[in-house]
Amino acid sequence: MKHRYYVKGMTCDSCKEKITRVWMNISGIRDVSFVDNHRVDVTMDVHISVDVLQEALAPLESYTVSSDPLKSLPSWVSGLWAYK
Repeated sequence: MKHRYYVKGMTCDSCKEKITRVWMNISGIRDVSFVDNHRVDVTMDVHISVDVLQEALAPLESYTVSSDPLKSLPSWVSGLWAYK
């Protein structure tokens, strides 16, 4: 099954490589595919919670993962979206 997640804090291809390497070490994840610097599709054998994905990123300290697209945006952008 494929799930889309949103990552805050990514700025370059090196970020994508770090996240991919960490998540591919989680049992049950088959593929990590970035759509852009915020969206990532994760293919998994069984559902893995956002909490598990975030916990795996904890050593990297600069990324936040969410299933909510607004949480991956800078706060001023999400504020504008909510205002709209």
